[in-house]
Amino acid sequence: MDYNDRFHPIEGNDIEDYERNTNMLQNLKSMDNKYHKYKKNIFIIDDHGYKTSKKIVIEYYSSGPIGSYIRNALTGLYTKDMVGSKNEDLYFKITLSYGNSATLFYETPEQYERHHHDKLSTHIKENWLKKKLIFEKNS
Repeated sequence: MDYNDRFHPIEGNDIEDYERNTNMLQNLKSMDNKYHKYKKNIFIIDDHGYKTSKKIVIEYYSSGPIGSYIRNALTGLYTKDMVGSKNEDLYFKITLSYGNSATLFYETPEQYERHHHDKLSTHIKENWLKKKLIFEKNS
């Protein structure tokens, strides 16, 4: 069986390309004034049931003021909906108060939970879904 070995002793290689691309991505993120990050302690339960603490970095994108486009806090993608419009009800939103206060928009509460390694109550999720369904029904 043949395979393609892309190693070249003189030209750039996969590891160097990965590091270069990672550095370029970090530089692009740092130029985005709506890109932020914070450190958070999470608890992990291992196979033996022991709880250990681990510090992780949460990277997120905030949206701008009223009248700007809503931006997904996880992906950084802009939506066609505006901050302050009635369409905000289509999104799950939270306000972070780490350092500078920011409103973050997510497609669902579960997307927020995965992103922040957090657990929301069923009550919060049900209320958001009811609000979203009422909005979709009336529009």
